[in-house]
Amino acid sequence: MAAGSSGKTGTKAKPKAKPSAKAGSKGSSSAGRKSSSSAGRKGSTPQKKKKKPTRKSESFWSRNRSYLLGLSLGLLLGALGAVVVLYLPRDARRTAARPIPPPRTTTTRPEPRTRPSPSPGLIKYEENRRLERRIKILEQEIYRVLQELKIPEDDIRFVEVNTRAGGAREWDHTSIQINLPPGLTFKKTAGALEQALGRMKIRPRPRLTTGARQGVSFIDVFFDGLHTHALSLVPAAGLRAGSGPESRRPKVVLVIDDFGLNMDQARCFLELGFPVAFSVLPFQPHSADVARAARRSGRPVMLHLPMQPLHWPEVDPGRGALLVSMDRPEIEARVRAALDEVPFATGVNNHMGSRFTEDQTRMNWVLELLRDRNLFFLDSWTSIRSRALAEARRLGVPSNRRSTFLVNVQEPEAIRIQIRKLVARARRRGAAVGIGHPYPITCQVLKKEYNYLISRAELVSVTAVLK
Repeated sequence: MAAGSSGKTGTKAKPKAKPSAKAGSKGSSSAGRKSSSSAGRKGSTPQKKKKKPTRKSESFWSRNRSYLLGLSLGLLLGALGAVVVLYLPRDARRTAARPIPPPRTTTTRPEPRTRPSPSPGLIKYEENRRLERRIKILEQEIYRVLQELKIPEDDIRFVEVNTRAGGAREWDHTSIQINLPPGLTFKKTAGALEQALGRMKIRPRPRLTTGARQGVSFIDVFFDGLHTHALSLVPAAGLRAGSGPESRRPKVVLVIDDFGLNMDQARCFLELGFPVAFSVLPFQPHSADVARAARRSGRPVMLHLPMQPLHWPEVDPGRGALLVSMDRPEIEARVRAALDEVPFATGVNNHMGSRFTEDQTRMNWVLELLRDRNLFFLDSWTSIRSRALAEARRLGVPSNRRSTFLVNVQEPEAIRIQIRKLVARARRRGAAVGIGHPYPITCQVLKKEYNYLISRAELVSVTAVLK
């Protein structure tokens, strides 16, 4: 009994203990949840408001402080670099008193032959004056109007071309005789010219006046206050006496500058049936090749020596250029190096040089060296203040100067007009020198104008007009 009783009690105690344990566990867990949740609600709410944002904030800045400081410093340096690159060179170019680099005393060649050379389209040609180019555009328009009026080309005669100067300006005054065909009146011709000149875009606009002198009607054309053209109109059939081909033919010299970039430029000019002097730039890929080819064909070879222009360094005369900042040893070294680049050269003319040729002392150094080598000098006349020709004459260097630039405007009509002006200059002075550039259009026009040239002038070598 006792044992059974104790066994029953043991078996009964277990069921009682289980509910009590369940209840205890249930009670304790609910109590724990309640106490935990109440404690969580009471204790954790302030922590979310105060501690968690603080931890996030402190964590972000502490982790990214170095990155942000580096980024700020990089942006600042980038902005400063942009200011240096974009603004300092521009200001330096605008500064009128830009210092000239100090002279170098090295006697080595200024630049190696291996440096890439520019393409033909990138070579810059210095126009000696902006005014000259505008006047050439003006006379091209005059010639166009005369052709539209169906005036035969043989009835348009360039009688005389004179160089006039006033102040710092120099320009051509051109006299043209026009034989009016039947049915074309002076009034109609003058009206057509006035309308055409009024439509031109060059400024200031050209103007014209009309009148009569000794029974011949005339039109005077003015540009920028300068008398540039005098047109005399004769209402008769055929040319006036003395206006046909010349019985006394003056001497005309043709020089083509800036050879040396490639052989294609030279081939067309080598095929021309009259003497053309080849003036070759030094330090170009084919300087020596062009000089040898010209020599084989019996053409005169010249060195086209780069010299400092007025607007240097914005206008770059090219490799081996002579600068007014250089001393005598460096200038002489550069001239010798350039002559070595162009074999068979018998003379020299300047490439650009509107500033350098004004410096009498430095031109003296160059010309004395040429005299010692028995070379002549042709002044390209890129400045009306050039001292080159006068100094050459003083030193006894055979010399002359350019009369006309043939290719300021690269259009066939413009080049043909300059050829006619060249002949008119030669007629007045006995000889004239025309300088062109090696464009295909130059060679094509010279081929077409061959008959005109040989009927009105004697085409000679440059050495035939030296003094």
